Amino acid sequence: MDRALCLLIGLQLWGWVRFIGRSLRTLKGLALALLGAVVFAPWLMTMALTPPESRADPETVWRFGPIILLVLTILSVLFSFTVQRAISFTPAEINFLFPGPFSRRQLLAYKIATSLGAGLLATPIVALALRHHSRCLLSAWVGLVLMLMFLQLFATVLALLASTVGARAYNRSRRLLLAGLVVAAVTAAFWAGKEAVHLGPRQVLEQMEQSPLWSALLAPFRWFVGAFLAERPWPDLVVAAGPGLAVNLLLLLLIFALDAQYLEAAAASSERVYAQLERMRTGGVLAVGLSGSGKARLSLPSLPWWGGAGPHLWRQLLGAQRSFMPLVVLAVFYGIVLLPIGLAIDVPRHDFQQAAILTLTLFGITPFLTTMIVYDFRADIDRMELLKTLPVSPSLLAVGQLAAPVLLVGTLQLAVLTITLVLQGSTAYWVILIAAAFAFPFNFLFFGIENLLFLWFPTRLIPTTPGDFQLMGRHILLMMAKVLAIVAALGPAACLATAALVVASVLGAEPAVTVGLAMAGAWLGLVGMTATLVPLIGLAFERFDVSRDLPP
Repeated sequence: MDRALCLLIGLQLWGWVRFIGRSLRTLKGLALALLGAVVFAPWLMTMALTPPESRADPETVWRFGPIILLVLTILSVLFSFTVQRAISFTPAEINFLFPGPFSRRQLLAYKIATSLGAGLLATPIVALALRHHSRCLLSAWVGLVLMLMFLQLFATVLALLASTVGARAYNRSRRLLLAGLVVAAVTAAFWAGKEAVHLGPRQVLEQMEQSPLWSALLAPFRWFVGAFLAERPWPDLVVAAGPGLAVNLLLLLLIFALDAQYLEAAAASSERVYAQLERMRTGGVLAVGLSGSGKARLSLPSLPWWGGAGPHLWRQLLGAQRSFMPLVVLAVFYGIVLLPIGLAIDVPRHDFQQAAILTLTLFGITPFLTTMIVYDFRADIDRMELLKTLPVSPSLLAVGQLAAPVLLVGTLQLAVLTITLVLQGSTAYWVILIAAAFAFPFNFLFFGIENLLFLWFPTRLIPTTPGDFQLMGRHILLMMAKVLAIVAALGPAACLATAALVVASVLGAEPAVTVGLAMAGAWLGLVGMTATLVPLIGLAFERFDVSRDLPP
């Protein structure tokens, strides 16, 4: 590989290290790092200090590990997105490296090196997490490295074959490969005998393991699992890792031997992958399933000015109208959760308990689903500089940004709750009015805390740079912080509801009046906390520094 490309890889790695160091020099970054250390350090220590007697049975890993690796390999063949991503380049790499004095093989070596290097950064933590399945930490790490190299190199070989023989022949070869796997599975099942129909899954697996074809199919994958289970570095690990390393070297030689004209195909696939990535950066993983046209089916009338909040609400509602897939998925998830609970409740139809249980369930699961609906500041992460130039008050801007997800999710919740009660045959429809009174303040509280934490600790919804393995940790920490913030924000509402109950009990009020006063107190406390969030979000937006806080 050319020295300039090696220098570029080193500079990319150094830039990643500088980004982490720069984040640690800020108060927010240091606080997030300390919180992450408090959360993950005990877990890592537990994994590292696991006694040998509590580890998993190596025979179980030897039996099921090759099957899991075979499934992962089949998935890499089935999903063309994985194959296209194998040799995709970023727009900057296409603009600067393709016209440069580099050959196709040099660029291919650069891409393989960056892909494998980014994956190798994560393998030590994964090896530590899977240490109890292995006999030696070094063996676990080497085995995982060989497996990762095999999956990536295998996908690259398929991509180069597609560029060499053409898409039509590639599709035919892929169908033939899948047909061969099906024939192998059918043959292995036939070898198990007709009595396998009356056996359980474990007995069927035992019969299939006796098939020579099944054993031959899993033999290459057992080489990688054998390296993972090696007991000693020498000579067990060296001997066990040899066949897997030979397979990876053979795939690597095949990649360079093909010498395919992949640059044009790689540029086209890279453009598609980058377009998908851009949609995922702002709309989440569900944005990949959206239609490419993005055209609105219905016209959305303009909203009043409302101090500047109206246009932002209109813009977010228009974005929701054009990309409604997250709302559909959320509605389906609500239905899947509520219907079994509603059918399992055995109470009289006129009793409001079933409606109350369904309502509490609906509100209880919503904080964990707010990451699916991003029609707010999170969708405008790349427009923050433009938003700061608008002549709108930060508080009114916050209201306009949050109003869209609050209205959409609240309306969706009430619709799903009404449908569930109708299907149940419940007559306590007046509970829907109470749910309507609490739905929108609750949702404003949930999305307000989500956006407040986002403005304080901005992060992408998905990783956008190789080696961004902090993303999962950041999301876990922010989820914990969100839950704690919601519990703290519900405190005043609970206190007011309790005070109303005490006052009603002292005055000897009727039970219906007591419940009504408690709900009124809880509603006032909830509205008060949502009103408190607005200036906090506005202040967080005002202090958001685009040059420093914008994630890469």
